[in-house]
Amino acid sequence: MKHKFLAVTLLVVGFIMVVVLGSSVYMISYSLVPSNNRGRDYTKAYTRLFTRFPDIKPWVDSLQSAGAIRDTFIMGQDGDRHHALLIAVISPF
Repeated sequence: MKHKFLAVTLLVVGFIMVVVLGSSVYMISYSLVPSNNRGRDYTKAYTRLFTRFPDIKPWVDSLQSAGAIRDTFIMGQDGDRHHALLIAVISPF
């Protein structure tokens, strides 16, 4: 009886570990490796943004017409380049 309980417990723990490891590898590869140009097609990204949040469209349109949205790259401390959108603002002070 003890051996059967131990075997089932080890099997369940092993299964949970495999599921957690597999899902973590999948999530890391999904977030770090762009597939199908995900995040690089601004037209699709804006369409998806406006579909999810329709109230933001006038704000983004006003930023684009004023030329306030700019593409830039940020250099990390380790030398990695990171893409960013810079929104230029006028300081009220």
